[in-house]
Amino acid sequence: MAFSTIEMFLPLLVFLTLQGNVVCLSGSWKVLIKDAGISSMHSVVTHYDTVVLLDRKMKLSGRPCDDGVSNSGHCIVQSKEYHPATNRLRPLGGVSSDTWCSSGQFGPNGTLIQTGGYGNGGQKVRYFTPCTGSAGGHQQCQWMESKEPMLKVIRWYSTNQLLPDGTQIVMGGIGGANYEYFPRRHDNDNPTDLPLLKNSNKDENNGYYPFLHLLPDGSLFILAGTNCILLNTTTNKPKKTLPPIPGNPRTYPSGGSSVMLTLHPTDRNSYVEATILVCGGSAPGAYWAKGGANMTAMRTCGKITPTNREPSWEIEYMPFARTMGDMVMLPTQDVLIINGATKGSQGYQKAAGPALHPVIYSPSKPAGRRFELQNPSAVPRMYHSTANLLPDGRVLVAGSNTHTTYVFDGDFPSELRLEAFSPGYLDSGNDKMRVRIERIDERVSYGGVFSVAVSGAELSEFEVNLMSAPFATHSFLQGQRLVNVNVVGKYGQGTTVLKCKAPPRAEVAPPGYYMVFVVNGGIPCSSAGWVKIIT
Repeated sequence: MAFSTIEMFLPLLVFLTLQGNVVCLSGSWKVLIKDAGISSMHSVVTHYDTVVLLDRKMKLSGRPCDDGVSNSGHCIVQSKEYHPATNRLRPLGGVSSDTWCSSGQFGPNGTLIQTGGYGNGGQKVRYFTPCTGSAGGHQQCQWMESKEPMLKVIRWYSTNQLLPDGTQIVMGGIGGANYEYFPRRHDNDNPTDLPLLKNSNKDENNGYYPFLHLLPDGSLFILAGTNCILLNTTTNKPKKTLPPIPGNPRTYPSGGSSVMLTLHPTDRNSYVEATILVCGGSAPGAYWAKGGANMTAMRTCGKITPTNREPSWEIEYMPFARTMGDMVMLPTQDVLIINGATKGSQGYQKAAGPALHPVIYSPSKPAGRRFELQNPSAVPRMYHSTANLLPDGRVLVAGSNTHTTYVFDGDFPSELRLEAFSPGYLDSGNDKMRVRIERIDERVSYGGVFSVAVSGAELSEFEVNLMSAPFATHSFLQGQRLVNVNVVGKYGQGTTVLKCKAPPRAEVAPPGYYMVFVVNGGIPCSSAGWVKIIT
């Protein structure tokens, strides 16, 4: 491996210097598969606990072709399904167009809707409907792709967000500073221009892969570059202009990331407040500058509550600078910041100094004590890396390819290893607090009550959280949300039944499948259940 030991542990040395004392790091790593045969730039977890890995079509030389697709002696790789329970992979077919730098999200019925891409994929829509049995190696679940263009304009470097009515907004990208809905709400729907995107692209083209978050009042938070607004997706009119985030641009190619923190209910099961956290990014001009790969990335995070009457940004500082980090909501309501680099920006061979140490941000802690450095991986995860929360509480880490093809030499070769990061809550010493979900109501209507039966540990201070399964790509998990729910009843001995109040409306949790985590004394259950919220 070409990077030095000093470079590998530089973030830790900086952190210890800043803190002035020695800390014990938590979290552990495990390489799951040494050669997955794919370096995925997109990944998503299905409600059958499988993971879909998706790249553009790539040639693997000198390797056996496990899906039977070859060209001039090369294996052609585009998509695979990973089954964590068996640690097995299954090749997926059915995609013929170019999915390079595309977008996606699950629809209400659990089908992955995957949109756009490059060249012949720019206006295509692809569908993957997961099914039971596919994890065991059966071949019934494959991709399906639209024969004709389904999008109005080319969507390359775009972002999707599922909306309360079950449609998805597909926004931005190199195809235009506009957005459209899929499925179209009306046959004659045309893309709607958004000046925010156009203005963000004027100087350094920092308006791609905009950060989108659906707020509990139904408005859409949009950040592109440094600018942000709230959009009314019913009227297609801006609802509010928010203060720009201080510092440098955050969206592609700057390589910042963003999450909406946990949505909490009131006693009357209303959801009012939402807070957005945006972390990292590159130095000004790093993408375009000669030697930009060695320019130090940003260390700041900005936090804003756009549902406030007069929202403003609060600035916090990560232990070290990071670009291309993935921000993953954990079942404990904390945020894991993982992957990326300490220098440079997104783009092919435009970064250096791998950020091997994850960081956990705990919003419930006092300011100045919210970041906790974690144990490092030995695998650099640079451009085109992904991270997804698994139902068992681990975080699956995949990808990293800084080249236009698969290259297996140099400083940062194309990465085919699959890894899992286990936060400290998975340590065996916490098992005495860990409950096991025995059964769960699989369907619930808005405002209804659903049951979760647990065993294995006595409940103390506990909570029930619903987690979406977002589409991870390019340092942003599209559609990610965590909704804490009210527990309105608790009974039983040995096996305890929790009566939980579902979110009251689709603006809080759009229709579809959610992981259900019971967190007991800060320790998540052994594996999440799934509930489908229906209208």
